[in-house]
Amino acid sequence: MKQALKSELSKQIILNEAFKLFYEDGFKTTSIEKIMKATSLTKGAFYHHFTNKKELGLAVITKKVQSRV
Repeated sequence: MKQALKSELSKQIILNEAFKLFYEDGFKTTSIEKIMKATSLTKGAFYHHFTNKKELGLAVITKKVQSRV
């Protein structure tokens, strides 16, 4: 699998799991560690795509809004 495709897949997995956990547990109580445990990816994968949890939260919202338009 090409690296760019693999990277995009990792990003989508993080976004999907983050949405589930934010929905179930709330944004404040969901840690980056909990998200990464749910994805079975490393924290390095997280920080490759996002600088912090706030940026991830905005990306999750953007993705959900775009999917409904």
